[in-house]
Amino acid sequence: MKRILPVLSLLFFFLFVAKTCLAVSGPTLRFFYGQGCPHCAKAEIFLGKLKSKYPQLEVKSYEVYTHPDNQKVWKKFCDRYNAEPAGVPMIFLGDKYFIGYKNDQTTGKKIEDYLQAVLAKNKRTVQLSGQPQRRIDNLTFPKIFSLAVADSVNPCALAVLTLMLLSVWSLGSRKRKDILLAGLFFSFSVFVMYLFYGLVIIKFFQLIRALTIMRLYLYKILGLAAIILGILNLKDFIHYQPGGFLTEMPMFLRPKMQKFFFKAAS
Repeated sequence: MKRILPVLSLLFFFLFVAKTCLAVSGPTLRFFYGQGCPHCAKAEIFLGKLKSKYPQLEVKSYEVYTHPDNQKVWKKFCDRYNAEPAGVPMIFLGDKYFIGYKNDQTTGKKIEDYLQAVLAKNKRTVQLSGQPQRRIDNLTFPKIFSLAVADSVNPCALAVLTLMLLSVWSLGSRKRKDILLAGLFFSFSVFVMYLFYGLVIIKFFQLIRALTIMRLYLYKILGLAAIILGILNLKDFIHYQPGGFLTEMPMFLRPKMQKFFFKAAS
């Protein structure tokens, strides 16, 4: 009985989390924009405010200058609305589409007025049906949790786990309990890191993407960092030296890490 209670508590906890991740569905606004387009930047800021004002609104953004797949989606929606993909920004909402963006007082007001009409229509539909529709957000805690569990036992992690267990076995600790605990702690550590990645890092990048100015600088910084790391890897390929800068663990840290892992495995 003592073993069953923690399992049931954990199950009820995840059921509660999954329930809170559900929300009443609202209209979907599709925003097609181009990176570096000043009118698109104004529209994106306005849509961020609109999303905050109307939480039930779902905004899906598609960058079309550098993403050919998004261009195909744009063309598909233009065909559906019998419109020409003349330029960006272009916004599709309900039965209407909006091309270009001047300011919040003109284009923005037209979009918000139409959104209010769509919300009022949806509200009447829900009241008549008595069954409010529900949707699951694209990124929910149960999804992140399940993905972290799956990644903790992926083939790459299992290969590293096998090498680690062989190291533990070769160091003299051949007890089944020690080897089992080492394997479980390794898988749990991988799970925790993937969970952290899903809950913190992805949310951080989503926040950065919402800030147009910071996003442009972030792209440049990440691109420069990728170029630097690529050059350093090429340098190591041509003239390898142990403990390469930013590509390997520094030599002065290796004895400390070796001592740490030896204590952890013993």
